[in-house]
Amino acid sequence: MFNKVNKKRAKSFGPFGLGYGLVAVSTLFGATALLAGCSGGGGSGGGGSASTAAPAVSGSIQNVNLDSIEIASVNSSGAIQMENSLNSGFQLLVDGNYKDSTGATLKIDATRMVTYRVEDEAILGANTAGLLTPKASGTTKVYVQYKNGTEQEITVSVIAPTGTTPTFTALQVLPAARTLRFVDPVAKAEQFQQVVVYATDTTGVVHDLTRSIAINLQDDQGNVTSGGNVDTNGLFRGVANGKIWVVGRITSVGLVAGAEFVLGTGVAKPVDPNALYSGGPLAQSNNEIDKAVLVNLFNLGVEPAETASEGTFLRRLYADAVGRVPTEAEATTYLASSDANKRTAEVDRLLATPEFSTHWASLMAEWYEMGAQQVAFEVWARDALASGRTLGEMTATLISGNVPAFDAKHDSPDKLAGIFLQTGAAMTARCATCHDHPLVGPNDTVKWTQADFYPVVAFFATNPGEATALDGRTNTRVGNPFDPGFALSTTPVTTTLASNLQARRDEFAAIFPASSAFKRGMAHRIFAEVSMPLLDPNQFLAKNLDAVAVPNVLAALETVFDSENTSLQGFLKQIFTSEYYSLSGDATTMDVAYDNLLQRHLVRRQHAEVMESALNELTGEVVNGGDLAFIQQTWGLPEAKLAIAERVDAVNMSQALVLLNSPVVQARISGAKVAQLAADVDAGTITQAEAIDQLWVSALSRRPTPAEVICANDAIGAAGTTEAGLQDVTSALAATVEFSMR
Repeated sequence: MFNKVNKKRAKSFGPFGLGYGLVAVSTLFGATALLAGCSGGGGSGGGGSASTAAPAVSGSIQNVNLDSIEIASVNSSGAIQMENSLNSGFQLLVDGNYKDSTGATLKIDATRMVTYRVEDEAILGANTAGLLTPKASGTTKVYVQYKNGTEQEITVSVIAPTGTTPTFTALQVLPAARTLRFVDPVAKAEQFQQVVVYATDTTGVVHDLTRSIAINLQDDQGNVTSGGNVDTNGLFRGVANGKIWVVGRITSVGLVAGAEFVLGTGVAKPVDPNALYSGGPLAQSNNEIDKAVLVNLFNLGVEPAETASEGTFLRRLYADAVGRVPTEAEATTYLASSDANKRTAEVDRLLATPEFSTHWASLMAEWYEMGAQQVAFEVWARDALASGRTLGEMTATLISGNVPAFDAKHDSPDKLAGIFLQTGAAMTARCATCHDHPLVGPNDTVKWTQADFYPVVAFFATNPGEATALDGRTNTRVGNPFDPGFALSTTPVTTTLASNLQARRDEFAAIFPASSAFKRGMAHRIFAEVSMPLLDPNQFLAKNLDAVAVPNVLAALETVFDSENTSLQGFLKQIFTSEYYSLSGDATTMDVAYDNLLQRHLVRRQHAEVMESALNELTGEVVNGGDLAFIQQTWGLPEAKLAIAERVDAVNMSQALVLLNSPVVQARISGAKVAQLAADVDAGTITQAEAIDQLWVSALSRRPTPAEVICANDAIGAAGTTEAGLQDVTSALAATVEFSMR
């Protein structure tokens, strides 16, 4: 079982893509049942001929004589149907029964030990591997015979393609359990077993997907196994002793099934599907972001991380939503709550606070590179967010020229065009001011030549010269002026360069925020602030977009942002209340190679503002003056806000040394807060355990574990005085990864 983590991947064959054009095969085995197959694929059929395949085995199994055969594919109540365009036919599975030396009846794969004969070859073909290939509508019989004369008869009805795409509700791998007793690596004996994968649709019809979905092999811990392999026809080859799970999955509907094969000695048992993949916290979520994340994890059988602890979630949420850590009082209240919906309630509360608007207004000033105009801009952005204005509305206001501070900073048409494309759509088009974009590739649909860029500039041009391309080599305008245009939108542009400037700006204010480019770029920019970026949020070039490991998540972010009408609060609520956002960042039991699939909430270093608040809360001493400037510089605060990528979030040794040794931190730890805590312990007002608890809540927004309490008590006992001991504990907390990360 691997309900925590999966360190693998096994071999996979072929994409899974269902279109339309179906054929059905109705079969009779004991009682009438509806089977299905699909035209073409798998080699030519042996319809009508009595050819026999050589046993696909080695070693002593070739000497096995079967007493009887049975067609494991057929049941009395089901129906099987297969997508016609996949050219994979319908694979029969034939079991053979034989007796071992003790007289016990055992099973082996007889699919290639029997012959197949079709009564009417114009309707159906059958090859020596048991693959049925429908040819025309009608009914015929297929005879399956073993060399001792044992025979099974199947009546097959082939119907015309229905033209519909099936919706699957169940998945099955057969045989569900099989012991391959003849595998002996010492004697170099191998054994083969045909595997089939069947899926049932909403109408009860069963489809053969053996050749159209990936069949993966793993051990019962979810790890890659070398004990066997499976080919594109579903033929399993066992080569080493052990236990192997053969797993099939349909990603689009979240179905997974498996069979257990025991190679050598032992007894195989059917596999519980819940042991194959649980989906963890994401499994039952209706959040579109969660569903998109789960698709990629499910496809590779990678289990997501567990849900983060309440303290971890709370600290992460405060840092992302309001740019600070929770106070001891806030954390204590939250941790004490027994409300099952307290995470959502806390999200709602924080998104409605003035702190939220102030914090995100500051981030927007970074995005828009406001520099010396940042204060005036932040006041405007704060008030707009607090009043419930959406980012689309705010962007339109900026484009229309209704925020003087913004136009004062971006004081030319090319600067205005460049900043909107950069911040809103993540398009680095500004270099086209002087020359065509040098970094675009053949897959970029907009090359950001000057002919792409200057039509955007024309929305803001005050005269024809400003809408004319600038040759950066000669610093002269060349060619004719461009009329307004926007290559990233299909919305027709009605204004021309002759139109009133305000009319042109207002038209772009309507077109740009409504475009997919804006919704995708801005949605990812916000997501990158509170989670792991899927790509560089400032470089949406084709080569970067093509490298995204989870493109469906990027698409889901755009969809969710659009569904929230570009509301920052609404979009962040969708993120903050997703199960993905609540995942643990602990990688100690995970294969970090799958982090690009968003299997966990990636640990990130706290912003400078958050570290400032964390030190204030831990020590009770406000970091100010030169000390504050020192902390901000060390943790990469973008004070100038002159470049969109000015903020530095990298981890470096200076930060660790500041927390361990700097008087900025250590002198404050020796201040009044810890001194008072020690005095209260010595006076019996609180217990030492209560003091330790307070320090943990202040430092990490959680209570200490029993092991941490023991360590803290030992440290205090070894320090000589309560105050010195509590100072040591506080200093140690400040130096933890947990203190400086989210």
